[in-house]
Amino acid sequence: MNNFKLKYKDHFKLYIPIENHMIFESELNRLQLPFYSNIDEQPSAGEQIRYFLRDKDRVDIDLLLKNNGIIAVIETINIVDFQKQKKIVLLVILIIVILIISIIISGYIEKIMS
Repeated sequence: MNNFKLKYKDHFKLYIPIENHMIFESELNRLQLPFYSNIDEQPSAGEQIRYFLRDKDRVDIDLLLKNNGIIAVIETINIVDFQKQKKIVLLVILIIVILIISIIISGYIEKIMS
């Protein structure tokens, strides 16, 4: 039940390894779960196929994956490591403060020497 309109409804994206896509699609069809996938629209030439699936079918799809031993990956937004960024910002601020202090001290020493 490859359904293009599914892309424009509440959905999630699931990446299935190429070696499992036949089993996955046949199980989706057997359970009458609509999906959309087009080999020409894949985001990369990787070893996985992207499927668009309805949000309300998540539980059924989870069971399908478990029962067939298919390891799938969902598409997620990368999470930024704010703690790492905070450390970098603090390091940059520390370097700027040290430079300012060294400029002030060198100006003071130059003033004393003249």
